[in-house]
Amino acid sequence: MSDLGQHRVAALPPPAPLPRSEAVMWGDEPAQTRLEKMIADLDGYIERRAAQLASPQIEAARADAVERIRRARHVLLRQDDLVTELRKQLVALERQLERAREVTSG
Repeated sequence: MSDLGQHRVAALPPPAPLPRSEAVMWGDEPAQTRLEKMIADLDGYIERRAAQLASPQIEAARADAVERIRRARHVLLRQDDLVTELRKQLVALERQLERAREVTSG
């Protein structure tokens, strides 16, 4: 018994199990059986359900990351091309400078 203010309330007995003919069905199995399975593997159920709910966000983040990596690689390749071109131009200018020095000194 518990004391609620001035009123005393007796604890209720647990409900009797339903006869099989009156069992509530959840899909193709009784709801009680399904709930017992979920409770037995609650951590696993939570993990599976969380993965199921998060799947769209995870996929969107993966696709975004793939696109960002693709763009970064493109930028790096473009930078490499620019460095290569600048080095060619530098070599050509150094040759011109060397020829100009030969002409003026010689």
